[in-house]
Amino acid sequence: MSEWSLVISGGGSGGHLFPALAVVEELRKRPNGPSRVLFLTSQRAIEKTILDPYGVEQIALPAVESHQFRSRPIRSLWNLRAAVSQASATLRSLPRPVVLGAGGYGSIPGGLAAWWMKCPLVLLEQNIVPGRATSLLSRFAQVICTSFENSERHFPERPKIVCTGNPVRADVAGQTKYEPDLDRKILLVLGGSQGAAFLNRSLLRFGQHNGGALEGWSIVHQTGESDCELVRQTYRDLGIAAEVAPFFDDLADRYQAASLVVTRAGGTTLAEIACAGLPAVIVPYLGSLRDHQLRNAQLFVRGGGAMLVEQLGTASDEQDLGFVIQTCLSNLELRRQLSQGIRTFARPDAAEKVAGIVKKFSRTL
Repeated sequence: MSEWSLVISGGGSGGHLFPALAVVEELRKRPNGPSRVLFLTSQRAIEKTILDPYGVEQIALPAVESHQFRSRPIRSLWNLRAAVSQASATLRSLPRPVVLGAGGYGSIPGGLAAWWMKCPLVLLEQNIVPGRATSLLSRFAQVICTSFENSERHFPERPKIVCTGNPVRADVAGQTKYEPDLDRKILLVLGGSQGAAFLNRSLLRFGQHNGGALEGWSIVHQTGESDCELVRQTYRDLGIAAEVAPFFDDLADRYQAASLVVTRAGGTTLAEIACAGLPAVIVPYLGSLRDHQLRNAQLFVRGGGAMLVEQLGTASDEQDLGFVIQTCLSNLELRRQLSQGIRTFARPDAAEKVAGIVKKFSRTL
């Protein structure tokens, strides 16, 4: 079989990059996999932090940011044109490229270049409600891989849709074989790969006002860069056992060790904790596009896999979250029920399914 290349377009956060990496991981295990794997990124530092350990090629395109299209439309269009031109030149230089759109505005240049260069384009959508980039590129894609059956109605191109689940890395997918140890008292706090200021503040407030509820528990807290030292020092001052870092690159181990997670509601995080069977307190991000995080969270709550705390922008938000956390910390039976419920959303074979679709298009070139 002739050589072919896999080009991943998109990123900006772990929620977009980790599913694509899971597909890369699966394709590398198969015979006649891609001879080259290349990521077209958007110049964000978090992308390099996540991708470097995987040894994949990276090309940083001119940044295309959604919030700048209104404030700086001319500059944004110029950057988009430059990014599409650079992406097209990259595709032209590679043997038989297949493009995998990972989502986010960073996926648009590579997706448009794939259409222009007549390369196969496969899209990943991690959330129930598709983002603007996926919605735009869906008309040019050969296949749209969705994480939830409920997503289908948001796309007019329904024949292109395959519900594969959201790809997770093998070390996370493998955790479906084991039951979590819910007697172990480790609270995992995740604000996503870029942190979440509200979760950071809320957990510090909880420690200050409800420290007794944490007796015997330790905290593993991913804060993002900006709050890391403040959170670490506050836990230390309060005498709370805590491991704090801006970003954990060994999340599979962290999932396996935890017995409760407090998290945002990004589709990739939810897919991973479902495989781990972790009972969850989910706090959707208030400003998420098209309320996709709230919609994700509501599905998991209806399935009995999580407790939902909405961040409404009111003075009681932190107190409401603290009450739910305390309830879960003190109730082992509740954690067991949530663990069983969230496992019903696990799709450990999603990476295999997406890899199979990508591989099929590599044979048609």
